[in-house]
Amino acid sequence: MKRLFRLMLMLGSIHFSACDPNENAVVVVEYKQIANFPVYKLASDSNDSTGAGDGMFIMYKITKIKNTGSEAEKFEFDANRVSTITSDKISNDTVTAGNILLVAQNLTTIDVAAGKTENVDRCFIKRAQTSKPKSLLSAQVPVIHQAGPTQPVDMTNVAPDSSVSTVDIALPSTLSSLCSSN
Repeated sequence: MKRLFRLMLMLGSIHFSACDPNENAVVVVEYKQIANFPVYKLASDSNDSTGAGDGMFIMYKITKIKNTGSEAEKFEFDANRVSTITSDKISNDTVTAGNILLVAQNLTTIDVAAGKTENVDRCFIKRAQTSKPKSLLSAQVPVIHQAGPTQPVDMTNVAPDSSVSTVDIALPSTLSSLCSSN
């Protein structure tokens, strides 16, 4: 726990030293954590599966991006700039098969103009790393988005704690259905 505290303190220091903590420029990204799964298959009739190794695959749904501060700038949400935070590791592993697993619902990037709010309702998948993967079976795993030099990003989970679906072996149809319904 001390390591996590030191890591969070370090991240906070980086965030505030690299970014002007100007509340008038902050972007608020609302998301829901939809599902956790240790393994996925790209096709139901396939014997090939991909495991998360020392971690868990986590599917997130971006619901809304608010870029409405009085000093807002154009903002690009990029799933590749999102990192998961577990009790012992920070990870930036994006699942590149998301375009197969989520098809048109897969979110890689989206631009939001200054002064605008975008309703998004698309998902992306990350691999959260930890030395205790089973601890993530139904756990909420917070995320951070790398902020720009003058534009802080506040990632806000709008889902209740008990809303995470645990999926044993995820298939595209399962994940697509979960993304659509949540």
